[in-house]
Amino acid sequence: WGEAPTNRIWPKGGGLCLKSGSKSKVESCSFISNRASGGGGACCYDASPWITKCRFESNEAGLGGGLEVFLSRFQEASITKCVFVGNRGGSGGAMFFQEVETMVADCVSSGNRGISGGAVFCHDASPYLFRCISFKDTADMNGAALHCQDHCEPQVVSCTFTHGYLDAERSGSLVHLTDEVHAVFTKCILSFCTRGQAFRCSGHGGTSLVSCSNIFGNEFGDWTDCVESQSGIQGNISADPLFCDPMNGDLFLHPDSPCGADSSGCGTMGALDVICP
Repeated sequence: WGEAPTNRIWPKGGGLCLKSGSKSKVESCSFISNRASGGGGACCYDASPWITKCRFESNEAGLGGGLEVFLSRFQEASITKCVFVGNRGGSGGAMFFQEVETMVADCVSSGNRGISGGAVFCHDASPYLFRCISFKDTADMNGAALHCQDHCEPQVVSCTFTHGYLDAERSGSLVHLTDEVHAVFTKCILSFCTRGQAFRCSGHGGTSLVSCSNIFGNEFGDWTDCVESQSGIQGNISADPLFCDPMNGDLFLHPDSPCGADSSGCGTMGALDVICP
């Protein structure tokens, strides 16, 4: 169990920097209160890391407050079972991905903040997000949970993005897709965004395919913009997901939830099952 040194400022990777073909395994480490230009907690540059069971807390950077992964030629990276809390980044409060095919699974992002992408910012990248949670993440402009731009192909499966907050005076969004982004959302919950709508799509080109998902309770609209025509088809719904205790961060589903496996007809929607005390 390791803890990165705190209160240092490095060009890349305030707590850890992996470079030049490294295939390191980073497990059960904590990166706390570090600062850098990219990857406040850790930076992976031209490396193919496997990062699991790590905690990124109160780090700060211009790109990826908690973690930056930039791998040219679309190398692969794996981020699993990690927790991102209270990080700040210009692009990506918790995570920033560029030119990489990344598996991000069973990760939790909470209370992070970015100018765009409160939790995740993707630039020309193809992340696969599986059973991930964005809870109470904030963006100054757009994408409180997820911002993707420039030829991204994100696949978002069984994720819960909820209670995001937009700090801009104009309408922002929980998910923002711009400029040739082709996104797929399956069995997800996107809910309760304050001062924003669920989806916003801008720039040219791009497609968004949503199936077996619940979009509900977002202040400026649920099935909006590029996903408007997909409401009520392909297993999509708009209903209160009935989290157990969202005010205290309990995002498991109540037995009466329309997102439960027995109710949806699609299997469980979102990252967590029906388990209430």
